[in-house]
Amino acid sequence: ARPSAVPAPPESYSAGNALAGYRIRQIDHGTGVSVGQEFVVGADGGTFATHFGARARFDDVLVQVSMPFAAHRTADGRQVGLGNLRLGVAYALDSGELIHTLGVEGTIAAGSSSYTWVNEAHTIWPSNGGAAVWQFRYSVSQPVTLLGRVSAGVYAPRSYAPYPDLVFTASGTIGVDYSLLDDRVGIVGETTVSYWDTSPWELAALVRVDPFEGWRLRGGFVLPFAVWADWDPSSSLPGAAEATLFMDTSIAF
Repeated sequence: ARPSAVPAPPESYSAGNALAGYRIRQIDHGTGVSVGQEFVVGADGGTFATHFGARARFDDVLVQVSMPFAAHRTADGRQVGLGNLRLGVAYALDSGELIHTLGVEGTIAAGSSSYTWVNEAHTIWPSNGGAAVWQFRYSVSQPVTLLGRVSAGVYAPRSYAPYPDLVFTASGTIGVDYSLLDDRVGIVGETTVSYWDTSPWELAALVRVDPFEGWRLRGGFVLPFAVWADWDPSSSLPGAAEATLFMDTSIAF
């Protein structure tokens, strides 16, 4: 039989948990579950999102599913509700040292009242659509690993300012993971540029820690530079009025 294009997760503290960033997903993961939280802080903040996710691997086919639950501030008080169900399916491509995948991500509006967002435009705001996605991971030299993601898609959000009836999106993300302490700890930096997004240009930084085999903790922040410069579709005032804090934990089986 042909060997899997994606190497089996190593027997280490990172077993089953692949490298990832804020927007860059895991691409050579094992089976597992995750839960994470995001907080938009600052004068223009007020959104709190909890994400539940699961992932599985079937030879060269990688499957991920996630569902957010959001609370946000409105003129009538706090509003809570479901975000969008996201399902991703990717196929691993074998290119020697380069580990990469090609797949699709679909979004289905599960809730009808979460008219808010954190950074990605179509995670919480009621939207239906999908995108083609290419992701890669390349080991430059120990302890540096290069991560990347490119996507393009079309979405039909609930039309309410600043969202139109139909949007075409394109996004590119590049990140670097620097491992420490035999890969039990890592520092990740990531930047994303997007067309039609509520955060068209941002910088994310996070720390990952694997205290036990198969268990990963991460935490960091996102600085939405384009929002600060008033280059986003919303009507926020220019200036560093908000940022995003996030944390998540992942357990591999």
